[in-house]
Amino acid sequence: MESSPQYVVAVSANKPKVLSLVPSDPGSRYKCRQLQVQIHGHSKMIKTVLVNILDVAKDFQVPPPYLGTFMGYEIGAMSKFDLKKPERQQASISGEHEIKDLSKLVLKFIQEVVLCPVCGLPEVQLRCGKQVMGECRACGGNSEMKITNDKFRRYVINHAPERTGDSFSNKTGVAKQVDKVRNTDKPKKEKSTKKESTEKEEEVEVVWYSDTSSEAAKLRKLQNVPDSVADSNPTGGSTSPTARAINRDELLANVTAKDFAKLDQQKIDAGLNGEQFIKVIVEAISADMETLAKKHKQIISRYASNEATQCALLNAIEENCAKSYPALMPKAPIIIKGLYDEELLVEETILLWATSKHAGLSAQFRQSAQPLIKWLQEAEEEESDEEEEEEEEADAEEEDAQAMLDAL
Repeated sequence: MESSPQYVVAVSANKPKVLSLVPSDPGSRYKCRQLQVQIHGHSKMIKTVLVNILDVAKDFQVPPPYLGTFMGYEIGAMSKFDLKKPERQQASISGEHEIKDLSKLVLKFIQEVVLCPVCGLPEVQLRCGKQVMGECRACGGNSEMKITNDKFRRYVINHAPERTGDSFSNKTGVAKQVDKVRNTDKPKKEKSTKKESTEKEEEVEVVWYSDTSSEAAKLRKLQNVPDSVADSNPTGGSTSPTARAINRDELLANVTAKDFAKLDQQKIDAGLNGEQFIKVIVEAISADMETLAKKHKQIISRYASNEATQCALLNAIEENCAKSYPALMPKAPIIIKGLYDEELLVEETILLWATSKHAGLSAQFRQSAQPLIKWLQEAEEEESDEEEEEEEEADAEEEDAQAMLDAL
């Protein structure tokens, strides 16, 4: 008997497969990408990050927070969707969960939220009132969605998607904010006609699985986030890029001028990944170590935008201080706090870096940073407790509101 397809895959695996959105018909034209997951943290702080949640939500035609929230309610774990974090770290579920269990939940989500209860095709537009209804563009049916989890049903009712053209948005503005986050670094374009916009959207829909050019493969390789800190080499075990790999003077000039196009080209020409490139940048601007956060905020924000590159950034700072600027060792908490205050580092990455090993360097830098590390750990624990209390209160309010509606 043929086993059911895995709708979830670890981020360290090969390129995610294109799977059918209609389990009963593997040959259906309705396709979706596998959800990529990655385990972050340790002990009580461990969590499962839904790396490509935005792409999967687009395939499902639902607001991005829906899938993570559904899985959280089903598992009984806390789920988060935080737009302040880098795109590949925005959605997470507390705890470490098996791939096969998550696959079952994704399949259940597809059957209960994505597919039409009448014809079984993913052509549903959700409409919410006292119940979650699905209007099907394929069969014309208008029936109640068979959502079995009461908490998630109430969540959908309270965060109902609004239909705008051919894309979903959310009453809380989540989808619009996601678009804004994704387009932050893109230059503004002149207004195009409706026909041109439609053609571009259709092109975007197929690029992710059809573009197999060497240029696209190189870009995908540069943008890939490794599956763990060990894979991304945050412990500093990798060798530094050689001097001939990239022109230091040219790099420094481009950093000073904030010429991102030239920096991107240097990165590609030298064949450096994100971790290697941020290390080269830090080495070039190491004289500005104390004012790193304010003086080079745009550069760091662009090239240290995920867990792997942020760990590489911290390792590069530690390495440069240990080798060239020992007087800055006691100022470790000030330097790191400056990057944190400017939102160039997130708590999880700092804490993960603090517990990893960095071979060959003095432990003085991390020892100096311990007051800041302790403060972040205490704040993380308090925040987690507060969020649990708020979620319990919100659930209680939703239940009271539903009870009033039922009484009416």
